[in-house]
Amino acid sequence: MRFEPSEKGTRVVWWMQGDVGRNPLFRYFALLMPSMMLRDLSTGLERLEVLAEEAKAAAEKEAWERAEAEARAAEAASAEGGADPTENAAAE
Repeated sequence: MRFEPSEKGTRVVWWMQGDVGRNPLFRYFALLMPSMMLRDLSTGLERLEVLAEEAKAAAEKEAWERAEAEARAAEAASAEGGADPTENAAAE
């Protein structure tokens, strides 16, 4: 599986490779493999998409909660006449 950047996000390339040798039966079977595996590959890609979307949503939620907590801390420090705690975090 390989991930490549694309205009719409990330392109997933999923491939199989193998050597079937000179056996004609194995060669014929290798020709049928893509159609036999299509459902499994599609299901895997759909699950991968769901996992990626869930991870993105969790990261966005965490960033929003962190920004909200920093804003509350800055507001509290400002109300108390103290320094902005986010300034120290940015300097570190």
